[in-house]
Amino acid sequence: MMASMARGGPAKDKSGLSLSQQGHQQIIDYLLLAEKSKYPEIRHAAIDHAKQTGKYQRKQGARVSPTLILWVDLILGIAVAGACWLAFVHYPDRLAAEVSAIALRVYLVIVAVSLLLSGHLSQANFMKILGWLESHIKALWNRIVKEPVDQQSRNTEEADSDTRKK
Repeated sequence: MMASMARGGPAKDKSGLSLSQQGHQQIIDYLLLAEKSKYPEIRHAAIDHAKQTGKYQRKQGARVSPTLILWVDLILGIAVAGACWLAFVHYPDRLAAEVSAIALRVYLVIVAVSLLLSGHLSQANFMKILGWLESHIKALWNRIVKEPVDQQSRNTEEADSDTRKK
């Protein structure tokens, strides 16, 4: 079925149904065709088309507006940049760098989740981002846990060298 092009886009359907209602009507038409047909091939094909149309409609209905995603991610990015700036203004450089790194990683995860939920990021790429984050968290945790142990061993070595000098 071809729609004629009017000014501003395709002509509206005469029935006045919304797109979701038209999709629903299309599924019902496929199922009625399957019910009325005496040929099993036509029945199976009509049912398959109805299933695929239903999946497509659910997918389209679940999407979030790309503009909304952009604005939310942009505002959140500005907030994270401000938080990083405040951390460097009010805290020592090392602590500010750690806080900024954590804030940036959380921001990246939130952006990845929003892109996944809006349908702009595949599950495979989302899992890659989570794997990357997990490796960074493990490295950070190992550095945090290892650092006090290294400092204790340095203090013990310094104390031992002081007692040897005496």
